[in-house]
This record gives sequence, C-alpha cells and structure tokens, in this order.
Amino acid sequence: MRFYHRYGVHLSYLKGHWMTTKVDAATHHEFEYDERYFQSYGKRKTSIDDIYTRYLNWAGLIDGEGKTALDIGAAFGYVVDLLQRFGYSAYGVDISPFACSKSEDVICGSAETPPFKENFFDLVTCFETIEHLPQADMALARFNGLLRDHGTLIFTTPTPFGEKVHRRFLPHYPYYSDDKGSKPTDADYHAHHPSLRECRIWINALSSAGFVNIKCRQFILTPIILRKYRVLPSLSMSATHMLIRAEKHESD
Repeated sequence: MRFYHRYGVHLSYLKGHWMTTKVDAATHHEFEYDERYFQSYGKRKTSIDDIYTRYLNWAGLIDGEGKTALDIGAAFGYVVDLLQRFGYSAYGVDISPFACSKSEDVICGSAETPPFKENFFDLVTCFETIEHLPQADMALARFNGLLRDHGTLIFTTPTPFGEKVHRRFLPHYPYYSDDKGSKPTDADYHAHHPSLRECRIWINALSSAGFVNIKCRQFILTPIILRKYRVLPSLSMSATHMLIRAEKHESD
C-alpha cells in the first residue's frame, strides 16, 4: 500500500503534523470489508460523485479553498477525490486494508477513533458509515475533537424504516456484492448496522457531543437509475435516508 500525497507530502511528514503516532486497523471488522464486500463498488464512482456533490452543495460546503477535510469510511477514496476537486486538502480513513489500497490519500484506521490530532480539520464527512459503528456516540465526540472551532460535520445514514425497505427489496444488502451466497440473516444486518437511529436521536447525540446548529434532512434515496441515485422528497415516516449537518461549538 502506498501512502504518498499527490502533492508530494509523504505520510511520515504528515504523521508529525496532523496524525497521532499510531495507525491501527486492528479489529475483526477489517476482515469483513474485504474484496468480496466491495465487489461492485468500483462501478459506482460516477453515481457517488453526483450524489455527494448534491449533499455538499445542500450543506453549503462546495468551496474548500484553504480548508482541510477528512472523510470517515472513505473506502476507495472517491469522496476524498471529490473534496480535493473542490479545493480542500482532503484525506480519508477506512477500516478495510483492501479499500485503503485503492487510494494514496486513504489510511487504515478505525472510524470510531481515527488516528488524527485534534482541532485540525475544517470539515469531517461520514457518508453511509456511522450506522456501521457500535460506539457511534464515542465516534461523534471524536469527530467533534478533530474539528476546529466552527468546523462542520456532515453525514448520511439510513433511517430504521429505510433499513427495513433495503432488507426487503435488496437481497444482498448491505454488501456491494451479489455473491454472498445465502441471504443475510437478522444477525448479519445487526452486525453491519448496529447504530440505526431516528433523526431526533441523532440530533440529541450530536448536541451531547458538543455540536450546534444541527440540521437534519430526510428523504427517499433510490437505487442507481441511469447511473444516478435519485433523491425524492419524503415525510419523515417514509424516509429511507437522512443527511445531517452540524457545527462544532466554539471553545471557551
């Protein structure tokens, strides 16, 4: 695996400036998110660029000149690439060694305790990842610590209703693959998505973690149609996904 920033800054330099000294991907989860899990993920880059551009635009985060960003659960680094195109100095972290090997700007590490120093980033993104974390509240507190004062966190996650819909109509969900053999069991679903919550619960958790100006947008996210995800307006009771934006409170 190569860790060399496209502008010529080596990871050994970065470690001394914005990373903690220890980088670990050492949990059993890294073995679950292997090549088989990501089998069809590489075909989705165009769709991912489109939908996350729309998310960032809604949140007013398109202009990244002079700012730093971290993508949590970065997978192949598609969001990192997108953020860099918007002007951010952007990096990513992911638990999967296989996924990390696909990008020079993604390092292996835990999303719940990403190996970066505090008060460094202007933006933390966490798309379709926080539901995977058993200790989501701890992760939110850590995300808050990574941000500078007035920095922004934006994340997306399925709603509990959306999870039920996906289980019903996408037989191999939550894998990016169609060769998992038998249909996943309820235990499989819970192991992959232990932190499914209603919007109001996320808002309370974010407030407890020190975030302010919290906004939640709920909607229906369709499967890819003509190379694009479709975002449809929805009442909260029928929404399949939510997009949440929050800011770090200024330190006293």
